[in-house]
Amino acid sequence: MTKVIYLAGGCFWGAEHFLKRIHGVTGTKVGFVNGNTENPSYKEVYTDTTGFAEAVRVEYDPQELSLTFLLDLFFKAIDPLSLNKQGEDEGTRYRTGIYYSDPEDLRTIQYIYDAQQRNAGAELAVELLPLKNWYPAEEYHQDYLDKNPQGYCHLPQSLFALSKGARCPMRRVRDFLEANNIPYEIHFHPPLFTIAEALEYWKDIDATHCKNLFMRNHKGNRHYLISFECHKDLDIHSLEHMLHQGKLSFASKERMERCLGLKPGSVSPFGLINDMNPDADPKELFENGHRVKLYLDAQLKDAQRISFHPCDNTASVVIGREDFQRFLDLWGGEVEYLCINE
Repeated sequence: MTKVIYLAGGCFWGAEHFLKRIHGVTGTKVGFVNGNTENPSYKEVYTDTTGFAEAVRVEYDPQELSLTFLLDLFFKAIDPLSLNKQGEDEGTRYRTGIYYSDPEDLRTIQYIYDAQQRNAGAELAVELLPLKNWYPAEEYHQDYLDKNPQGYCHLPQSLFALSKGARCPMRRVRDFLEANNIPYEIHFHPPLFTIAEALEYWKDIDATHCKNLFMRNHKGNRHYLISFECHKDLDIHSLEHMLHQGKLSFASKERMERCLGLKPGSVSPFGLINDMNPDADPKELFENGHRVKLYLDAQLKDAQRISFHPCDNTASVVIGREDFQRFLDLWGGEVEYLCINE
């Protein structure tokens, strides 16, 4: 089953070429979105009198590519503060926007949109609207840069290198497990941002489900990942007492991405596959050469099946206890167990 989203990122020649290269995108088509006439031609849209924006219809496989990751990449290919202008192209037809046909996608889109707006520190010029209408452009516009490799494009080549074969964190985790013959089950669900939401979807999955916290020490040169049974609660003072690592605080999103390759809301021990980076800053390394120390709830020693996000909150991966230990052995960092009470 595939899903569809409509993305306006300036001139649709370059936008399509950028988006179609992402792993999990199964089809793209350029056209015109949310205008005031029927079946417009390119010449008509070019006049900026039809209300249409140039856009790409993106079809993707949600089991290979999460909407979160797709939108993160989309925002890298636009200037989200520029109104009716991308690169040298100006006009309302070149406005940026996200247009959804499935109302259930709005929550995810809004989450990414709000995060981008916080990062920008200003109101975005990106439209966020339900799909009103969409019409395909003439055939010569489809796959334009494939047909005309030297054709005009407002995007730099570096962006095409970024999107070529880009795999979302969920797919990278599955690739790692499969490459190392570690069996797992995966259960797809809507994005889950809280444990309360997750419990509704986890109730029929036979596994011990976990909360995950990513912390840093006071100096900022040590990082700790703590995983524990999801019904338990831990505050910072309790963690400081148990970990004996001095004063702690939650790690920033920049540290989370640097150390674990993760975004807020998707913390997971599977992010440790990104803690195998030989180019890490030596100042952040433990003696074993890793940037992260893992603390596990002692209860997990007796759990036959354990569930974590695959670094993306649109799915849950269940892995056997011995198979999880194999994963940790491959990672090779330090693990310590904690007795965490209810």
